[in-house]
Formats: sequence, structure tokens, C-alpha cells
Amino acid sequence: MADEPLEVTKEFGITYPKEDGYLLSARGNPLGNVVRRGNRVIVHSDGSNNEFELITLKEIAKTKSWQNPIDAKVAMVSTGHIEKMECYACHSTWVPQYYGYKYVIDYSKSSVDWLRSPQLYGADGTTADYHRKFAMQPGAPTYGDYSHIRWENAPLGINGEGRVSPLVGVIQTVSTVIDKDGETVVWNRVAQTEAGYNAIELAPLNPHITSLKSRECVDCHGNPVAAGYGIDGGIYDATPGEPRYADVVDAEGNNVSRYTRAQIAAIRELHGDFIRLLTLDGDQVQTIDTHWPTSMPLTPGATRFVDPQKQLCCLSPRYSKRHHSQPHADQDCTNNQTLFCYSREA
Repeated sequence: MADEPLEVTKEFGITYPKEDGYLLSARGNPLGNVVRRGNRVIVHSDGSNNEFELITLKEIAKTKSWQNPIDAKVAMVSTGHIEKMECYACHSTWVPQYYGYKYVIDYSKSSVDWLRSPQLYGADGTTADYHRKFAMQPGAPTYGDYSHIRWENAPLGINGEGRVSPLVGVIQTVSTVIDKDGETVVWNRVAQTEAGYNAIELAPLNPHITSLKSRECVDCHGNPVAAGYGIDGGIYDATPGEPRYADVVDAEGNNVSRYTRAQIAAIRELHGDFIRLLTLDGDQVQTIDTHWPTSMPLTPGATRFVDPQKQLCCLSPRYSKRHHSQPHADQDCTNNQTLFCYSREA
């Protein structure tokens, strides 16, 4: 709790009475429009001048007034979810996810330099927008579009606050560059980081589609996509470096027609499907959140067995390539860093 809101809130926002104190954000900042009133939390709406009364989870647990007591106890009382996860990691049952972004820049053309143009203004204060005289730069974007959109089964990762969060594709750029003479000098290229994996990224964020209904346990604890291993453990679209054709082939799989064209061009540096974050051996294959260096996959790169004596291995952090298809509900697998447990084959 805090006795005073932030100075910027006092200067530019609406100051509400503190009542029993201003609540603090996850970063420790006083929320000037969120106050405590006894055992309730009051959220003031600046736009509508209304106030909304919220009941805290602590109060609900104390009074045992859960709407779904069994699910609530498993998710928020018996486990470490509250301490290690964003609420919306579970309460976002679907997430809009934009994967892959084909981007073409043509240096035989020019485009507006939107960084320099705002600095161009006349003695009377009129701007480049007013005169329609912009600063120009070599190169013009001539095409940009996403590969595909998914709504279900968002992968999970660790955000900059150190908490589990949904991940979404951002601008996972696949670049094509045309030089000033009109020649293609870069084709379908995915940049690499110094660490050796794809510079395209999955970003942790709040998707703003929070619902009362949460994801089921198995949606995360029995789902390789949630763990970052990709669709079907990375089997789907596992070879993007090969062009895809949709035509008649002979018995050896060769295209019959000499006029056949690739339906999906090869992306040679791409690690696999755009949603995949980890290999089956636990190696990271693309970036998570370039803004926060502490963002990371759910699983580290070291092998860790839950109980070698019971021949159990965990999909977190490493996924045995020899596994049964169904996870086992074993008490030895309740370690908070464990996502899935599979019996190993002899």
C-alpha cells in the first residue's frame, strides 16, 4: 500500500482519496485510481467517473466463496501458480497470434523518412505534413503480409517480470531485398542472432481477452505447444527450407510438369514452424522479447529427471524422443518447473 500516488498522476491524472491506501502495481508503483476499502478493492474509472468494487482472491479463499471450488483450489491454492504466473496466462483461453511476416524492400524506389520529416518545419511552425514536403530515403517497402494467424493454444514463456505469460508472434520478418538496379540480392532471409538462433521472436504480452473461464490443466501441462516445442512437437512444417509444390508427381516424388512452380517458397534459415521455440533437446531456436533480456523459454537447457529410479522423464526441460503419448499423473511430477512427465521406454 502507498499513502501517495505518483507525482505524474498528481500532475496529469485525477487524484482520488486514498481511503485505506493506494494499491501497488507489480513494479511497486502506486496505482492512483485503485484503492483499498476494508476488504475490498475499489477501481475508479477516470473516463466514466464510476467506481468498481472488486473482491480479492485472498478474501474469496478466506470465505471459501469460489465459483468452482475444486478448480480454484488446484490452480490457485495447492500450487505455486499465483507466485509464478500472470493471471492472464490461464485466463486467456484463446489468443490472436500473428506468425511470419513476408517483407519486401525495393531500393530502386524511395519512401518517406518518418524520423527526419517531423524535424522539417517552417518559421511559422508549419510542418512537413502541412506542406506535403517530406524527407525522403532510399528504399521503399513494396509488400508486407503475415504467413498465418492462430487463435488457439498460445505457447507460454517467461516475461520480463519473471512470470509465466502467453507468447505471440510479433513481426517475425522474412526479408526480401531488391537493389537499386532491380536485382534481388536477398530472398526469404531470416536473420540470426549472435547466439545462433533465429532473430524472429515470440513476445510475452497481455492479450486483453481475459475471461472468467480459464485454460484447463491439460491445455498447458499436457500440451507441447504451450511448452514451446511447436505443433505436434515440431513435426508440423519441420522443413521450411524446402520449397512446397502442389502438382502431379511421379513414383519417386518428382514433379511431372516442367512448368511446375513452388506454391510455398523455401525459407532456408528458418528453424521450423514459426510457433516453435525449443527443439526436442531443449535448445532455443528463436528469440523471446528483445526488449527484456530476462525473458526466456519455460525450460532451461539442462537435463533434469524427476525420478530416474521410476524411469520418469520430464518434457521440462528436455523432452525424450522416446516417449509414450500419454502423460502420467504422478505425484513426483508436481515440481513447479515440470510441465509434462512421460514414461521412458526401456
